[in-house]
Amino acid sequence: PLYDEKISNYVIRQKKIFSKKVDIMTKKCPGCGSTIDNNLTICERCFKIKNYSEYTYVTSNKGNLNKIISQIKKNDLIIYTVSLLSLNNIENIIKKFPTNNIILVLTKKDILPKSVKDKKIIDYIKNKNIKISHIEIISSLKNYNIDKLFKTIEDCKSNGNIYFIGNTNAGKSTLINKLLNNQGSSNNPITCSLFPNTTLDKIEIKLGNKTFYDTPGLIEENNVTNYLDSQTIKKINIKKEIKPKTRKVSQNKSFIIDNLLRIDYLSNIENSLTFYMNNNLKLESVSLKNPRLTTLPSTTINLEAKKDIVIDDFLFIKITKPCKIKIYSNFNKTIYER
Repeated sequence: PLYDEKISNYVIRQKKIFSKKVDIMTKKCPGCGSTIDNNLTICERCFKIKNYSEYTYVTSNKGNLNKIISQIKKNDLIIYTVSLLSLNNIENIIKKFPTNNIILVLTKKDILPKSVKDKKIIDYIKNKNIKISHIEIISSLKNYNIDKLFKTIEDCKSNGNIYFIGNTNAGKSTLINKLLNNQGSSNNPITCSLFPNTTLDKIEIKLGNKTFYDTPGLIEENNVTNYLDSQTIKKINIKKEIKPKTRKVSQNKSFIIDNLLRIDYLSNIENSLTFYMNNNLKLESVSLKNPRLTTLPSTTINLEAKKDIVIDDFLFIKITKPCKIKIYSNFNKTIYER
């Protein structure tokens, strides 16, 4: 019996030691959700992003919509964050959510020209007949409508679990940080960057009787960031209010945008093209016979009236009259009409 007691005590001690090891292995970085050692505050990758703006690409399959929504219950609340420069396909994503208790949050209002009014954007979304509870247009940078959004969250009936879902670079983690900061929360800020896979796994944040969940950013197959290196992503990223560039055009004219994109105007009527993009990108007007970038893959579009040419998270081009254009780029799959 004494021997058995020693063995039993040994097993109990080993279980305690193993339990502590499990605790060490399962602690999550509050910045990105990755597993870290128990004695660390944040992971090395988040530390470098926050302090040195050094980003390390990490391959992750956590930003998979089906995996994310499998964890959501019907009485949970979804905050679906979408950049105002990336409004394509939102209705198809919302259809997959297991609940209609959804607040659609359109972010980065500060980068659109002030002439673009909230009502016009909201009417555009409502015309899609999407089943959602509310639409809010916000700017985390300018603290625009953040408190209004928090009140909307409080007014929505839920069991306390609130999931933030959105594409990469939609401003999802930045929004959570702003909400927490405005409510005087002492939670560690979530790591934010303009690159995909910054948030690697689900992050749980407590705020009063509510539980926020930041989820990995969704990466759409046709997103422009899939085709660009980190330096080019930084170059096209829009941080300040867009100053539209309007150009009058007739036949035999082409436009080149920072050697990334070429647009040939092929119609014989006078027209007007307005470019909405990073103010620092170089816009050149050249002859149609100029050979630059013509070796890139091309696509030809017959554009109807009142439609834009759009590349999500890069630019959109407003064209006044119906016309025919040809676009050369390495990311033609990302181009669509709106």
